[in-house]
Amino acid sequence: FARTVYQTAYLKRHHPAAYMAAFMQHKPGFYPMNTVLEEAKHMGVRILPVDIWLSGVRYQLEQGAIRLPLTQVLGLSEAVAADIVLHRPFCPTLLSLRQHVHVPVDVWEALARAGAFDSEMPRRDALWQVGMPVTPDALGRRQLTLFPEALNPSLLPWLERLTEEFIIAWDMETTSMAPRQHPIGLHRPLLQNFGVVPIEQVKRMASDTRARVAGLVIVSQRPPTAKGMRFLVLEDETGRLSIAITPPVFERQPQTLRSDLLVLEGVIQEAGATYRSMLVERGWSVRELAGSREDLEAAVVARHRAPRLSRSNPLKTS
Repeated sequence: FARTVYQTAYLKRHHPAAYMAAFMQHKPGFYPMNTVLEEAKHMGVRILPVDIWLSGVRYQLEQGAIRLPLTQVLGLSEAVAADIVLHRPFCPTLLSLRQHVHVPVDVWEALARAGAFDSEMPRRDALWQVGMPVTPDALGRRQLTLFPEALNPSLLPWLERLTEEFIIAWDMETTSMAPRQHPIGLHRPLLQNFGVVPIEQVKRMASDTRARVAGLVIVSQRPPTAKGMRFLVLEDETGRLSIAITPPVFERQPQTLRSDLLVLEGVIQEAGATYRSMLVERGWSVRELAGSREDLEAAVVARHRAPRLSRSNPLKTS
């Protein structure tokens, strides 16, 4: 065991990108994959999003960064990803790739929503193109049923560009990850106005200091031997913090404290030079603070633990 620890420490120190790529490929189950991705970022490793022309079947290194694989998109199997990788050298466009790779339209929609075509077109334009019907001809070959001139990008309808909030929401929904930005970072201006400090700053605070923090709940436990105590791990774009909630505090705000996106106020507890935790006194959900951002919380946070694809109209403007 000691040798394993030494080897792991060496790899993390000298080959962080390769180590984290292998670690993410293994898909350990205790933490959400987005937390593993954030750990790689904290180690100084750049994360590159899913790209239909560059991503492979597995996590891979690309100029010192980690490129997310096609298989990170929910519903896309290794076999389908391998088929895409096999055909794309001979298919210069999305439409030609659709003609040669035989997969349900749901898969193409998931790739478009995940931003796999961002390098050549906005997501809503990609969704429009993958929605064009493709049918087999008399020989069983698939062909587009529309006239070629109908595929001219200049003839596409004007589709409102997605906001950063919804881009991250679609990332989380389709890949369980937000490679471009941590979801809590979107709320940072609002949180600063409410007196919330980044978790990294909390790690430098002295014991018995009162503070407010915010983040995604990535771990929630209520051990039967803890006399009703609840323990959480809260994550923002700067780090993670252990949280303890006593039964009286939880009973005052049971619905709020069950939210996956929380603002918590409490007393910092110090243990050693760098370890900090918080004993909670009260909490808020982002819905209570943001009001008009209810849809964002529902889109980003409700899918954080078990994301699933939506079959709603992908072109609808919210």
